Amino acid sequence: NNLIGGASAGARNIISGNNNTGIEFGYGPSNNVVQGNFIGTDVTGNQALGNVNDGILIWSAFGTLIGGTNAGEGNVISANGGAGVDAEYGTSGTVIQGNIIGLTFNSVVSAVKPAPSGKPKTPTITPKPLVNKGSSLLFDNAVGANVGSPWSPVGNNNIAVVGGGTVGIAIESSDQINVFGNYF
Repeated sequence: NNLIGGASAGARNIISGNNNTGIEFGYGPSNNVVQGNFIGTDVTGNQALGNVNDGILIWSAFGTLIGGTNAGEGNVISANGGAGVDAEYGTSGTVIQGNIIGLTFNSVVSAVKPAPSGKPKTPTITPKPLVNKGSSLLFDNAVGANVGSPWSPVGNNNIAVVGGGTVGIAIESSDQINVFGNYF
């Protein structure tokens, strides 16, 4: 039962410039929530200040929610040296919704970005990439994850893969990974 950030701007963390991973859940934590944070950017969410490795690393953790479907719950996860989000080694029950991955905060106007901005029917995207150097999302030996939402557009992720990025979503030795309603 771990909470990092929250839906209000006052709850936001700037998790950037670390010599390893921005956030890491390992050794079996459960019911983790990461919401409303800027991970790999400066305080504006528009300039690169990446972590050396992954933005978020989840391994052997259960029931992790990254982002959400309500205003302010999405994270900006950009400009990191590894994957934006890396779920591996027995991780299960991961949900990734409403995030901006590999783009600047101002690139997307949506219902769930990390500051209340209204609820447009579809996101307006003016791409300003701050790509993660690894895959935007990597699942390796993970089970049961949902990326995005079938109830478009609330809960969809905005994901950029340009320049230095490798793959939008990489699924390796994993099972029951559901990907729907995202914008690439």
